[in-house]
Formats: sequence, C-alpha cells, structure tokens
Amino acid sequence: NRPLVNSGQAFEPRLLELERKRLIQFFRNHGVFNFQSPSVRYQAAIDSLGLDTTIDLTLKVGNLQIRANDTLITNTYRTYPIKSIALYIDQNKEGVALYQPFYQQDNISIYAQGKLRYRPQALLRGLFMKPGDLYSDRDRNLSYRYFSKLQNFKYPSIGYRLHPEDSTQLEAQVFLNPKERFSLGFDLDVSHSNIQDVGIALGTNAQIRNTFRRTEILKFQVKANLGASQDLGTQNNQFFNLFELGGDLNLNFPHIRLPLGKKDWVSREANPNTRMSL
Repeated sequence: NRPLVNSGQAFEPRLLELERKRLIQFFRNHGVFNFQSPSVRYQAAIDSLGLDTTIDLTLKVGNLQIRANDTLITNTYRTYPIKSIALYIDQNKEGVALYQPFYQQDNISIYAQGKLRYRPQALLRGLFMKPGDLYSDRDRNLSYRYFSKLQNFKYPSIGYRLHPEDSTQLEAQVFLNPKERFSLGFDLDVSHSNIQDVGIALGTNAQIRNTFRRTEILKFQVKANLGASQDLGTQNNQFFNLFELGGDLNLNFPHIRLPLGKKDWVSREANPNTRMSL
C-alpha cells in the first residue's frame, strides 16, 4: 500500500486523486469508521515569477467535523474496535425489541422472530469481522457480498453504531430478510431451426432455499420439447413427430464440501461453493 505521489514526479492531477482515494480507503480499513472524504486535501505552492518550475505540495489530513444545529464541532479522529456483533433475521418494522435471542457466544448474538430456521454456524460463516477487530470497510463489504451471493436473503444490510455501553467501541448490526423458501416458475418457448420446422418447449423449475438449514439451495427443472420436422417420415402423417423430455437436479452448498481431505484450501473471500448435480 505504497504512496502514489512521490518527490520528483511530474505533477498529475489524476495521481493526486488516486492517492487521495488510497488514503481514504486506508483509514476506513484501519479502524476509522467515520472518516470523511473532505478531510484529505492538498495545498500547492507555486513560484508566481515562473523561475522555479517545481511545486511544493503539502498533504493535509484534517479532523472530523460534525454539524450540530448551526454549530460546527471539530473532533480528532480515532480508531474504533468492534465490541459485539448482532444478527437479526426477518425484517421487523417495529424495531429490534420484538426479536428473541437464539445464539449468544463470544460477543456475537443471533436474534429472530419466532423460530430460527438457520443453523447458527451457517450464518456465522458470512461474518468477516470479529469482536476485537478494528473496523474495516473491506470486512464489511466481504460480509455483504457473502450474504448477497447466498441467494437466501433480500438486500442484506450491515451497519455500525457506537456501542451503548462503551462509546469508544462499535456494535455491528447485520439485518437479513429471508426470501420465500419455495419458488416455482414456468417458461414457454417457440423456436425454428434447421433440425425442426416448429418447436414448442415447456419447462418448469422449482427451488427450495435453506434446504437443510445451512443456506443450501435445491433446484429441480423439467423441460419437454414437442417439434415438427419434415426430415422424419411418419406413417400416420402426424404434424408433431419429435418429443424430448429432460430434467436436472442440483444441490448447491455455499462452501467447499468434500468427503475427505482439507476443505479450507480455498479462501472464504473467494465465496467458494459446491454443486452436486444429477
């Protein structure tokens, strides 16, 4: 993570903006969860007579500025560790008070309304942040991507707030709103090709999410094709003289699943999955 702007380089506004973004990302990945983009700015000194063609460039990182009513308050930035993590399953517009705790261990809690339909370990696998770690945008984005790619939840939400018991630390809140467990779809296609003059395909597909309570997805698809071809002779002059029926069944696991051997040779950051098909 080396600086992009160094002494002796040609003055390039593009590099200055890239360096600014690098610094903002650096601070937000190393604990400063409330770091503001305007805090990074440059000050350039130029010889107005044109005798000195070099530019003295000063990089300044300002303090945190918060507006309270009509007053602008300035505070020093600080790093924030994560004290606890709370996962809330099922969307509740009435607030978090109606959730019931189902798992509480190592400062990580899982809450749900009614029955918890997921095994805790299946949910904990998606957390790239841990209690005791400094806040990191990167860990937050990795967790969001993991829960999004599960295809089990609608628009996961991950937020942070100052911990109610200790304002020098953070509480991470993860809200997961499950999709419908069962879904059914149909499709109809009419086609023409050099193999068949007319083809009609009718298909149906079914999907079961969270099949074994570990966020697996079971998919089943059946497709039938009825076609007419002049290249095939029929004794009773039937118009439709082609018929095909096919189907497939696959089960998707959101992790590497092997009967034997090491299963963690692929990083979690790559979001590996295992698909079994018939």
